[in-house]
Amino acid sequence: METIQTQIAFYFNTDFKKDFEILSLSIKELFGHKAQTILIPIPKDEPSEIPRLILQYDKFKINVSKNRLDIFTSEDITAIYQKIIYDLFDRLNIKIIRIGFVKTFFLPSKIDDLKKILNEKLQSISYKEISLRLGIEITCKGFKCNNIEKIDFGQAQKFENGKIIRTEGQIIQRDINTSPENSDVIPADKIESLIQEFMNIAHSRIINIK
Repeated sequence: METIQTQIAFYFNTDFKKDFEILSLSIKELFGHKAQTILIPIPKDEPSEIPRLILQYDKFKINVSKNRLDIFTSEDITAIYQKIIYDLFDRLNIKIIRIGFVKTFFLPSKIDDLKKILNEKLQSISYKEISLRLGIEITCKGFKCNNIEKIDFGQAQKFENGKIIRTEGQIIQRDINTSPENSDVIPADKIESLIQEFMNIAHSRIINIK
């Protein structure tokens, strides 16, 4: 399977109430000032989930809303999240109560491979698309967590020798996250331990289609 993107979401215990320009400068002190920066002027009474700050670097992106920070990259995410949890959160006294980890893969295949999970009657139908989402509850490092796998049949495209090459296959999204029921602050070392475990889980499958 080819990795398309990795995302980590950190949920704050309370809304971030300081100036987002301060937060932007703090992030740039860690990762450099060569980032495309978007500070979005959103009224204070708008939902906390709406991003207020977007920092786009060459190989990764950071989105920040009032109640969470997200990292997106197609590269190794380890050094990025370590600076966030050990330096940025400590510097700004940001406490984390929930973590989400999403890894998206692409697996070349035919739609008939996905049809194998259907019953005999449904397998006889010709499909243009198939989508499937399954979730189970697991315990990870003492935390109740959700382990979700979503599969869509689609296309990936890339440029080769000046031409666009399209390949059919499964777009597999592995989403592992701590339960929203948790309200206790998670210390930095526990956060890293959970992320490492989530990385391992993401490379396993709930559904093995052969």
